[in-house]
Amino acid sequence: MGLIDEIMQMKSQGVQDLDIVNSLQQEGYSPKDINDALSQAQIKTAVANEGIYSPQTQELQEAPQPESYGTQEYYPQQDYYSQGYSPGTDTDSMMEIAEQVFMEKIKTIQNQIEKLEEFKTIAETKIDNTEERLKRIESIIDRFQAAVIEKIGSYGDNLDSIKKEVGMVQDSFEKLMRGSSATIKTEAKKVSKK
Repeated sequence: MGLIDEIMQMKSQGVQDLDIVNSLQQEGYSPKDINDALSQAQIKTAVANEGIYSPQTQELQEAPQPESYGTQEYYPQQDYYSQGYSPGTDTDSMMEIAEQVFMEKIKTIQNQIEKLEEFKTIAETKIDNTEERLKRIESIIDRFQAAVIEKIGSYGDNLDSIKKEVGMVQDSFEKLMRGSSATIKTEAKKVSKK
């Protein structure tokens, strides 16, 4: 549960602000955080209670009716201002409350934008790493292809040399066979003459 929610829950239970502050300080919250959360809880409560509540409008309704002196009307403004109200306070407080409500609502959008920026940064890094890995894989495949082609070429060269050697062995064998058969024929003639 967030700090503001905790404050609103305590207020709904009737706990006074001073007791809320003491309790939150014991929980380890800083005075600034407590003060900010109290202000925001007050704003949330005001917004939840039929829009924005302005204590000054209630006071104006309870103000005494003007007294009439001849053609001029007299308003007892002296008493009104002595109570601590000044012109423009109502609009100032409304503007302040509206600004705080706006800032609270925009925080969620800002958090989402920050998360998107973080995702973008992480995604760009991963994409760059993937591109580098693909380039290395392509390089390895190119080297492998060149090595295979070179090996196949050397096998072809080896086959040509083996073919030549086999041809030479065959020629030698044929010559040997001719020589042997000529020798055998000569020997056979010699044997048949005897």
